[in-house]
Amino acid sequence: MVETEVADSSGPPPTMEIPEIIREIAKVLDEGKAESIVILDMREVSGFTDFMLVASGRSNPHVRALVDAVEKNRRAQGAKPTLIEGRAEGAWVLLDYFDLLVHVFTEEARGFYQLERLWRDAPLLEWSAEPAAPEPPVAEPEPVEAAPDEIAPEA
Repeated sequence: MVETEVADSSGPPPTMEIPEIIREIAKVLDEGKAESIVILDMREVSGFTDFMLVASGRSNPHVRALVDAVEKNRRAQGAKPTLIEGRAEGAWVLLDYFDLLVHVFTEEARGFYQLERLWRDAPLLEWSAEPAAPEPPVAEPEPVEAAPDEIAPEA
């Protein structure tokens, strides 16, 4: 019989970087003026996806435009969603990319369904539209000229 080691799951999951593809989708949504963009790490609380990205649009047409922008971006990378739900209505559209679910809501629909509250056990990943600022280079100390041992007499 082979024994397997079970990781201690009592503590918080390790901090991780957001995968680049998810950061790119969040950026596409941000550029389309989506509001309240949230990324949830679902790996410890769900068996059906790894990440969930939730965002809001100001109206049904805005939600559809945001979804179209995400879909266009992903198709350019060769990825198609396995499922799209709600596009015709536009109040809540779901794009299922298997390991990532993208939910785009109107504010009213988002407030009604409250996905962030439903999945409150999922860690919220910090995301910013601005790339992380590179650390400033460490300045090299300027060389100090050695003092002459003797001062030359003036002529």
